[in-house]
Amino acid sequence: MHALRSARRRSAVQRPDGLAPEPSAYGGFRRGLIGDLLNPKVRIFYTTVFPQFIGPDDAVVPAAAALLAAHTVVLMTWYPGTSHLGSALIGLGIRMAVVPL
Repeated sequence: MHALRSARRRSAVQRPDGLAPEPSAYGGFRRGLIGDLLNPKVRIFYTTVFPQFIGPDDAVVPAAAALLAAHTVVLMTWYPGTSHLGSALIGLGIRMAVVPL
């Protein structure tokens, strides 16, 4: 379904030089959010892991909001770090492949 919509959009919004239009930051965020909301693994994770940290006497909405905020902060700091680590490991692998022991 997504491929059909993308093909239709591409034909209507082509640049004169034939290149694809630049994706916006909002468009990437929207695609990621829709993918997460439609992914059953994400739903299973949140419905099984988060209730463990909310007490029976706690207000559910503020406690869940605090957990989501903490999770967001962790992800926003973790993923940029792992991308740099991944680049460093790829560079190390290339170096090990090229430089004789």
